[in-house]
Amino acid sequence: MYEKDFPRVLNQKIDYFFIYGSCELSLFLRLEQLKKKFSCEQKLFLSQSDYSLNTAYDFLSQNSIFSNSKLLIIESTKALSSKDLKALISLCDDEKKLIFCLRNIKAQADIEKVFNGYFLRVFDKKNTNERMNILNDFCAFYNIKASYEALLFLERNYEFDIFKAGCELLKYKNLSLNINDLKEQVSEDDFINFDDFFFAFIFNDEVNNLIYSIVNSEDSIALLNKLYSQFLRLFSIIAYVKENANIDFKVCLGYTPPIDVCKKLEQAARIIDYKTKDILLLLQECELDLKRHSSDYSQQKMISQLIKLHFLIKN
Repeated sequence: MYEKDFPRVLNQKIDYFFIYGSCELSLFLRLEQLKKKFSCEQKLFLSQSDYSLNTAYDFLSQNSIFSNSKLLIIESTKALSSKDLKALISLCDDEKKLIFCLRNIKAQADIEKVFNGYFLRVFDKKNTNERMNILNDFCAFYNIKASYEALLFLERNYEFDIFKAGCELLKYKNLSLNINDLKEQVSEDDFINFDDFFFAFIFNDEVNNLIYSIVNSEDSIALLNKLYSQFLRLFSIIAYVKENANIDFKVCLGYTPPIDVCKKLEQAARIIDYKTKDILLLLQECELDLKRHSSDYSQQKMISQLIKLHFLIKN
């Protein structure tokens, strides 16, 4: 299935879906559309590094006292075996859904067959018409009323990198914009204080605008190091509380932050408790990937990984 046929899928009754290809913005948007369509109460995201058949199978097969509907999202750069996918698909029904997102440009005929035609292959957008089509789809999904001239300006401003153009558009969810507003906005300094960003990242449900701003204002490796530092501080608090049943910041951190910061740290630690291993693995995977690729790749990777990290924390 190609993207022009994708809208009809959103109106069909389906329990599983396979999406793959090389266009980051298409993968991001189509995944968001599928998540909205399935609208399950309980979600589990498994990246390539933390996937195992047992983990995925147990999530879908076991009953939960907290919810009836479940959505399993598996995201990878390597194909899963047909045997694994058949086992997971066999569990899918009205209440249990599966999305497999593969960042791989090679044709996957064997996996397409396993998914019984419920798949979408996306390609890089090589001309203005294709790029404008995906940006229009993006605007429709996020209820952005953008003029053609504004989208064209956005495409040119980011040198035809539609993933960056899409991230910029996230600032205008449920809003209207014209070319003059956009020119003024993209020329402004998007700097954001890191501490403010970090707490908003932990506590808020909608942080895509903040993610884009912080990635634009920080070197990727420096930003990653700051994230490590902040999460390690929260991990120290979690470990101290589990051992002592209360928190002494002077002993735990070596200093006592202001009272309002202490409250935020305690609340943030509770939110990420039991997710520490997954958070560290995701950060390590991101660091390794950044060091293997050129600097031109780093911003796109950081945005993608921060979105995944936020999804992990909030679900």
